[in-house]
Amino acid sequence: MDAIETGNRRFETLAWGLLFVWLGAWWGFLEDGILPAGSGAMGVGLILLGLNVARWLKDIPITVLSMTFGALFLLLGLMKLTDVARRCPMCNVNLFALFLILLGGIVLVREFLRVRETSAQ
Repeated sequence: MDAIETGNRRFETLAWGLLFVWLGAWWGFLEDGILPAGSGAMGVGLILLGLNVARWLKDIPITVLSMTFGALFLLLGLMKLTDVARRCPMCNVNLFALFLILLGGIVLVREFLRVRETSAQ
């Protein structure tokens, strides 16, 4: 395993650890009015975007998927925090849920096709 793969694996492990800690704290303790609405999603977005900043600083290729999710979660959190979603009918937060479902479906289909392609060789 080369240095880039090792560095990337370390960054991903750190990001997963941060995500688990943040999500556990958010859902277990902070969701009940301690933090303002949108803080949880913003935290997830910042962790994912921070992962890619660390990759970029170490000359490791960034991942478009985690950048996209990071930006979406950050935007969703900011929308909830500023209450834009309720004041703007065109900014329905459910569109984010639909987008995430579609994006997840695309990822699953791509992985399924990749596995089929490698097993056929």
